[in-house]
Amino acid sequence: MKTFAYIVTPVNIKQLKEDWRSLRYIPDHFLRIFHKFLPKYKVIKLGRFESVQGNFVKGYKIVCPVLDGHKQENLLLERTISACRIAEKTGVNLIGLGRNASLVADKNYNKISKNIKTSVTSGNILNAWAIFEKIYRMAKVKGITLNKSTILVLGADTQTGFLAARKLSDYAAKIIIAGKDADRLSMIKETILHQNPVEVVIEFDIGAAIKDADIVINSGETPAENLNLKQNSIYCDVRDLLIKEYRQKGSKFIHPSLAESVLLLLDGKAVSYSLGENTNLDKLEEIADIAVQHGYEVWVPEAPVL
Repeated sequence: MKTFAYIVTPVNIKQLKEDWRSLRYIPDHFLRIFHKFLPKYKVIKLGRFESVQGNFVKGYKIVCPVLDGHKQENLLLERTISACRIAEKTGVNLIGLGRNASLVADKNYNKISKNIKTSVTSGNILNAWAIFEKIYRMAKVKGITLNKSTILVLGADTQTGFLAARKLSDYAAKIIIAGKDADRLSMIKETILHQNPVEVVIEFDIGAAIKDADIVINSGETPAENLNLKQNSIYCDVRDLLIKEYRQKGSKFIHPSLAESVLLLLDGKAVSYSLGENTNLDKLEEIADIAVQHGYEVWVPEAPVL
């Protein structure tokens, strides 16, 4: 049976409890004091994932806490590479990166490629497809005409946000991109304009941008409670997206970044699918087709697949 490792690098107590479930009952203030005594790497068995075609894969999650790692990018990269090496020693066929590990790996693609022989994927492509799928289905339910809509992408300077903005520029009237990296946002704007004759605006005032947005995609770190959304608008937070796996006995829900590794292995593709900058948008359609073939779908309970 083919196996994969899924690496997560929590950078705060909330993420640590989400990724390392046995710690969830420990009070936050104790974890802040004693987290330094935790193992640097924790391997957790994820179990078996199955396809409606009868294929099976199994996986392991490697939790590598780097609290405040968003302020120490070099340390975060170093720990991510070390976790990948641990995964390689177990003989996995594919390494998937979640959350912060994928962000730092995308920025340092060459270092990951030089240090890790096993294929590494970041989950960005399935994350971006899940965003598009949710927006497309929710727009139908809410009666929003996409080609007349204004779409705001928070965290557009992340790879997931960039891919989602590019995909949705095929449908929207106007794309507003927001993020922290002004130079990267300028590059993203030029890329979208080269792809489609759509209005693209760079915005650093999120409050002003939200007033005009019919659809808001949050691919960054902006807390949802801080967003004053327009009435009847669509809100999609990448952190809340789920993929549903249909099983013989019930269903299972997993995050898109994890599901990308599962689906690639189920389809016999142990490849570095979505790591790095030069991603072909055709891959979004491809991963969607792979998901359907193996009995997986983006979970949008408000807009079920008909």
